[in-house]
Amino acid sequence: MIELLTDIEVMSRIQFAMTISFHYLFPPLTIGLGFILVAMEWKWLRTRDPVWERTARFWTSMFAINFALGVATGIVMEFEFGTNWSEYSRFVGDVFGSMLAAEGLWAFFLESGFLAVLVFGWDRVTPRFHFFATLMVCLGSTFSSIWIVMANSWMQTPTGFAIEPMLRDGVPWVVDGLVVNRAVLTDFFGALLNPSSANRITHVWVGAATMGSFFVLSISSYWILRGRHMAVATRSFAFALVLGAIGTVGAMLTGDANARMVAVHQPVKLAAMEGVYETRDALTPITIVGVPEDSESRLAYELPIPAGLTALVYRRLHDDKGRPLAVPGLDFAPPDSRPKTMLVYASFHIMVGCGTLLVGLAGLGVYFWIRGTLWNQRWLLLLFVIAVVPAAIANQVGWYTAETGRQPWIVHPSSPRVDASQGVMSPLWLVNPEVESEDRVRQWTPGDPVAGLEGWYYPYGYRISRTSDGGHRLLGLAEDVPDGEALVYDGTRSMRTSEGVSRSLRSSAILWACLMFLLIYLLLAVLWAVVLNHKIHTGPDDDIPEDDQGGVFVAMRRALGEITSMTGLRRPGGSS
Repeated sequence: MIELLTDIEVMSRIQFAMTISFHYLFPPLTIGLGFILVAMEWKWLRTRDPVWERTARFWTSMFAINFALGVATGIVMEFEFGTNWSEYSRFVGDVFGSMLAAEGLWAFFLESGFLAVLVFGWDRVTPRFHFFATLMVCLGSTFSSIWIVMANSWMQTPTGFAIEPMLRDGVPWVVDGLVVNRAVLTDFFGALLNPSSANRITHVWVGAATMGSFFVLSISSYWILRGRHMAVATRSFAFALVLGAIGTVGAMLTGDANARMVAVHQPVKLAAMEGVYETRDALTPITIVGVPEDSESRLAYELPIPAGLTALVYRRLHDDKGRPLAVPGLDFAPPDSRPKTMLVYASFHIMVGCGTLLVGLAGLGVYFWIRGTLWNQRWLLLLFVIAVVPAAIANQVGWYTAETGRQPWIVHPSSPRVDASQGVMSPLWLVNPEVESEDRVRQWTPGDPVAGLEGWYYPYGYRISRTSDGGHRLLGLAEDVPDGEALVYDGTRSMRTSEGVSRSLRSSAILWACLMFLLIYLLLAVLWAVVLNHKIHTGPDDDIPEDDQGGVFVAMRRALGEITSMTGLRRPGGSS
């Protein structure tokens, strides 16, 4: 434990994880609420029904609270790039900085410019202009997610750049005998539209829709159970239920597309997500639960679905020759290029479990809504009250999966596929520097036998050239590509996380920063909960019954009492 506290890389990662974990509670929530606000205010414009106006006004105030905390916690991350990750910032500044600048110019200014009109302009501007402001804030939040996810996706599947030495006085900058390199943007749109951008953006959007909708469903269900603000509560619930159903089903579809993209470009991450340690000449199962043990390279206590992972990745079980299609395992990556499997596996399976729960809950809500008996299902409304928790957890652990799964790389190497455009059936490059020089490169296609592949790994950190006779060879680390040969794979255009940490940091300083951030975030969380509790307790108007004291916290205790009563654990009247 003491060694971890003195490890600058580990402590820097912990500090950044704390920052982004607290921050990421709010962007999905505000994006999802933005979708709902636009729909509600459009409904008010069309009908001029005062109930819709009260509804939109209330959720606007909830949006403002969460937006403010999102901005406050997001600014901290910008500084941490310089304080904790200066080497990374130096390496990717030309690429990453351009995307962050575009996010500020095209997204943040848009949403912040119209935010005051959205929050304070209800009685100061015309209804149509206020709706326009609402739409602009919603679009600004959505555009912001596009730029941020594109920047993060570039770190996962980098394209559109070249590696050049940093110059000082016209000569390469050398530190500790090594030339300091940096990534230089060569194709702006190529970097933006990298192979993982589209899949990850859509997955973030449906995650945000799920988060925002279940936030509204939770508060609306609480009001319905208490018999308060029924007109606002039932209309809010209906809008949120539709968006929640779309979001949860969309998360399943985009999640499947993301997993197949990961299989093509980051096969090590997929193997860690599913706990596949060994590549075998057999169909690969998918596990519902299990305990990864990296020290033993095995998945203990697993509950597998035979051939499940093969079917999901390849959409079939055998190749054209009738051979079983195996999903490549962690054994194709050297030990120092593998993530901590327990973190990745647990995060991914918690996300899937929460998502499955939310899909079922949304489905039940739609079913009883269509039947016209939804408001009579108190047990279901109680579940909706607490369902915002798994919605928030799913969004959090989804990011954990993406970020821990690409370790130990902060900028991931290129896909080891020979031709990634062919998808999951493309052959994989494998190298073995320990064998004879002319036999150090080979290709493995899904369905090929795995016998004799021990010691063969993905070419991360290596370069492969095609010789004049059509063969392939492994280039030396400092070797230029000879005339008559062509570079076909470059795994050196990457950066390990350990290389991105600031060199001037002290672990004790990071530890104190973590403790102070923890205290600040705890205070912010308490403030957020108190303000939220007050807003929910007050509601869209001031018709608070005299016996309705204590707000949502007291209501949660009462709800727990109702649940135990309904399950037979506690009988009405206090007897058990």
